[in-house]
Amino acid sequence: MAGLITALWMLDDFSAENGATRVVPGSHLIVRPLAKDYAQPLAHPPDEKVVIGRAGDVLIFNAYLWHSGRRNESQGPRRAVQMSMRRGTQGNAMPITSRDG
Repeated sequence: MAGLITALWMLDDFSAENGATRVVPGSHLIVRPLAKDYAQPLAHPPDEKVVIGRAGDVLIFNAYLWHSGRRNESQGPRRAVQMSMRRGTQGNAMPITSRDG
């Protein structure tokens, strides 16, 4: 499970009202499956933390950490760009080549 991270770029402000991302700290260390109701937008897991931020902020976390969006109760958008990255191993990198050879 090591070596996988997620970066979430906030394109809009994230607030409790517009469905900001929520996480459960330490959940990436739990080996048993989490309860299915954790994924429900109105559920509130016991250790849930809502991550608020300003447009342009970046949230970086272990990709195995339980995370979810919440219901957007505002009139505006809550947009983000999310990317996950895995640590590579020596020898498996793809060379970057140009079209010109």
